Amino acid sequence: MLKRILKYSLVEATYKGVNKLILLILPLFLTGSYFGIVSYYISIEVLFSVILIAGFDKLTLKFSSTFGDNKPLKYSLRSQAVTYIIGTLLLLTCLLFGIQQIMAVPIIPELWMVLTCALLSNLIIIQSSFYRSINDVARYFKVRILFIGLKGTFIIAAVAIWPLPQTYIYANLISGFASVILFKGFYTGNFAKTVFRSAQSKFFLRFSLPFIFHTIATQLMAVLDRFLLFHFTDTKSLGSYSLSYAIGSSIVFCFIGVSSYMEPMIYKETSTRREYFLNLYLKYSLGIGVLWLLFLFALIKFNIVARFYHGYSHDTWNNALRILICHMFLPFYFMANYNLTSKGKTMSLASVTITSSIIMALMSYFFILLLKVEGAVWAVFLTYFILGLLALSHKYNRSARDLGKYAAFTAINLILFLVV
Repeated sequence: MLKRILKYSLVEATYKGVNKLILLILPLFLTGSYFGIVSYYISIEVLFSVILIAGFDKLTLKFSSTFGDNKPLKYSLRSQAVTYIIGTLLLLTCLLFGIQQIMAVPIIPELWMVLTCALLSNLIIIQSSFYRSINDVARYFKVRILFIGLKGTFIIAAVAIWPLPQTYIYANLISGFASVILFKGFYTGNFAKTVFRSAQSKFFLRFSLPFIFHTIATQLMAVLDRFLLFHFTDTKSLGSYSLSYAIGSSIVFCFIGVSSYMEPMIYKETSTRREYFLNLYLKYSLGIGVLWLLFLFALIKFNIVARFYHGYSHDTWNNALRILICHMFLPFYFMANYNLTSKGKTMSLASVTITSSIIMALMSYFFILLLKVEGAVWAVFLTYFILGLLALSHKYNRSARDLGKYAAFTAINLILFLVV
């Protein structure tokens, strides 16, 4: 099992690593203010992506191996086309009513291009979910690595030549189109006409719809601080915080690497075996996470990271470590998340993340308003703590043993957060 976990972890580590590497390389070519604007574009793309995908990646992952004719996959791909068309029509409607900007970004061309980037990225995500479901490591590796390789190459090369925020959007769009064209046979075949029975369509929608609220709430927690900093501080402060967040949140790919292999297994198991795999997921995730924390701590404390960047204060690197510590709560949340999903309690999962996102929105607003960047870091810590606590305390997850582990872990995490 460890060998398979390492295979999937390698794919995800490479994918997430290159994604993070893009964010870490961009500040070498862009000014702090320009990088702040790019991070704002990325935050908007993340929100568009989760709204468009609407939980259909989870539908593909959970049911592709049990339904014939790849119907969950085909349904998911068609749903992307429908939601994209709706999104485009909404943007055009705004233009007809004289609205030229949304979220301080021009609708044409920037916002529409960001929406298109989100669509192309989602197609690759759904394709990857399908290969994960059928346990096809080779194709999963090919899709993930080719997409992120093209994206990284186009974006870094373009920004190095034309160091402007808009360059990021154009390069991202071109790389997305190139990836989908390379896999056109996959998409052509699965967009082919298929008849969905009414009962099937209702089943797919019933499973996926709660994920709309769940994923929007989850991603809102990840990017809301960037939106608020954009409006309450200057773009240079936003750029500094975005770099801190890019470094600190890099630990997530350690957790997702373990998830890539274990999540489909958790969904397929009976209750007794499921409990075993959930605990195994937590053990491996925290173990790998601690190793990454120690590695990053050494890089920062010996000023290795600071040598590559100019114009960023010491607070940028300290905040990176503190944000990493905040993310150490996530394996507990993911464990509870997978348990609820496997039991079919997707609405319960949505209620946890929506509640957490509301709390996070309120905390972030007041903390950032009063303390600016420092407030954003504290809001991240409290948000992820509350997210994990609510998920573990849910009636379908509640376990005195898990809550005891979480309380002990929180004490250690808080001490580390204050000491750094």
